[in-house]
Amino acid sequence: MRVPFGPLDPSLLATEIAKVKGIDGEEARLRVALAGGSWGRALELDGAALADRRRILEAVEALGSERLAPALRLAEELAGKGREDAELALEVIALFYRDVALAAEGLPDDVVANRDLLELARTAAARGAADALRRHERAKEARRAIARNAVARLAIERMLVSFVMPEVAA
Repeated sequence: MRVPFGPLDPSLLATEIAKVKGIDGEEARLRVALAGGSWGRALELDGAALADRRRILEAVEALGSERLAPALRLAEELAGKGREDAELALEVIALFYRDVALAAEGLPDDVVANRDLLELARTAAARGAADALRRHERAKEARRAIARNAVARLAIERMLVSFVMPEVAA
C-alpha cells in the first residue's frame, strides 16, 4: 500500500533543522526551501555548496549574450564537481529565479527564499516575471535531465545558452 506524505510545514522544519545542524535560522530556511519540504534532503544538503550559491548566481546573472564562452566555462565548472553538486547548483538557480519572479510581481520580501540576495533578485527582476519563470523552468528541466542520466555538462550548457540566447534555445 502506498502512503503519500506531503511536505512538512516550512517554518517548523526550519526550526528543527537549525537545532539539529546547529546553524542559523536563515540557512535552515534556505535548506528547507531547496529541499522542497523534505526533512532528509534538508539534512543532507552540503553547507559548503550552499555557501557558494552567491558566487554561482552572480556568475549566472553576469552572463551576456555577446559571447558564449563564459556560459560554457560556467557549465564546465558547475558540472565538474560531480552529479550531486550539479543538481544542487541547478536547484539553487531554480529557486533564485522563483524569487526573481516573485520580486518582479512585487510580492513582499518575506516570501523570497534567498533573502540575503534580494538586491541581485531585484536587479534580475527588471527583465520581468516571464523571463524569470522561463529561467526557472530551464533550470528544473536541466535538473530533471541529469536525474535521468543526461550528461550534466551538456544539460547545464543547454540551460545557460537558453539564458543568454533565448531565441536560439526556443
